Amino acid sequence: MYSSPDSDSELPYMEPPSNEALEPIRKPPPYTGTPLFLFLSDIKLFFQDFFYLPYLFIPLYPWKSGPFCELYPSRENLIGITIHCILSATQFAFLVSLFTLSFLPTFEYIGYVGVFFAANFAGVFFDLIQCLIQRALLYATQDVRECYILVKNALLDDHKKKVILILHSQCGIEGGMIIDWLLDEMPLDKLQKFEVYTFSNLANHFSNPYRGNGTRSSVIPHIEHHVNEKDFACRFGVLNFTRHYTQNENRFAGKTLQRARAATEGDFMHRKVRVRTDGTMKVTTKAELPPGFVVTGDEGRRMGV
Repeated sequence: MYSSPDSDSELPYMEPPSNEALEPIRKPPPYTGTPLFLFLSDIKLFFQDFFYLPYLFIPLYPWKSGPFCELYPSRENLIGITIHCILSATQFAFLVSLFTLSFLPTFEYIGYVGVFFAANFAGVFFDLIQCLIQRALLYATQDVRECYILVKNALLDDHKKKVILILHSQCGIEGGMIIDWLLDEMPLDKLQKFEVYTFSNLANHFSNPYRGNGTRSSVIPHIEHHVNEKDFACRFGVLNFTRHYTQNENRFAGKTLQRARAATEGDFMHRKVRVRTDGTMKVTTKAELPPGFVVTGDEGRRMGV
């Protein structure tokens, strides 16, 4: 029988870790190291994957999701791209100027930093610095604390049968912290209705203990990571900690589905809508979608979607 090349069964993936191969360890997992060790490790990893940074922006075309693509030339996107270009240029100049810090009054630089962090987004360079700080210190920002309250309250609501947490890029770090906190205090029956999906996950660990041997007895029933091979964020996060460490060295829970693409080509969610019902995955057509849902036209039409 013919199988669509876009089907889940054809995607390369890495199975989530189980308890079957666990052995005594001699040193703690990498993500529990000292802040200095973690920071230096991340700096080393950054330069190892430095040449994948352009894949955050290329290819510029085609726009397979239409106006939903980040680089689609709409009015809003062009404004955002312009602001990011200005931020990137000024931030790069600022970081280079730090080498002269010992020759100029310190207060000039302190005021300069304050101007940048006053914005809702910090730009490419400062966002990356924030990621390094969050991973090295497990620093929980206000976003993490507020989101934790929302997720916890949703899990405690008996009227909600399923709670789905979707995380992208830096939010993978924050979501990993939220999951750690939930595992500390939430009862098992509440966590059994929890599902997590990540895209370009930048986290250095993802927790999900098992109640027994095998991969079907996890506390959180389903965790899934969608990654693109050439995406810098994926290589800096989920791919590094699932490829280069054994499950005895570093626990990164969840199945990792991998696609050999660049970052701007999407997390292969633009061709179809997948709905999880009673533990099964279903590929829907446009006619089956609930009212208000829209699927943009792309090459998925060749697949019959």
